[in-house]
Amino acid sequence: MGRPPKSTEEHERNGTYRPSRHANRGITITPLEKLQAPQDLSDRATEKWNKIVPAMLEAGLISIVDVVILKDAFISYDIAQECLEQVNNYKNYGDYLCELDKIKDVNLLDTYREYMDRFHKIMMKFGVTPEARRRMMVKPKEKEESDVFEGLMGNG
Repeated sequence: MGRPPKSTEEHERNGTYRPSRHANRGITITPLEKLQAPQDLSDRATEKWNKIVPAMLEAGLISIVDVVILKDAFISYDIAQECLEQVNNYKNYGDYLCELDKIKDVNLLDTYREYMDRFHKIMMKFGVTPEARRRMMVKPKEKEESDVFEGLMGNG
């Protein structure tokens, strides 16, 4: 795999910028500052959205192009939770499985797993799950000059 192309700004700094070659190179998508939950989400999905998405916005993980996939994730979450609620209406999982007509009925536990897996896979793309955060590379915060001098001077 070759090296990635230089940015327009880098070409301008180096004096190698040619408008015919380097203008309109890619698009810049700025992160959003605020993003409301879509109107057609259920109350449960909206509540989950309001817990997760503001933190993702603060971290700069979301842009306007991500709204559609995030909506899909929270719809999947809602479907999974609905399946789990229906299964929890039984006294125990054994009773549910005994009453399940494997030919006619959809196994709600399988549906729950399928939609929660979908939710988790989408959220992993944004670094929301612990597993995904482990693989993310985050630049360390730059220390202020006063912190650097304090470290050099020690306690005295």
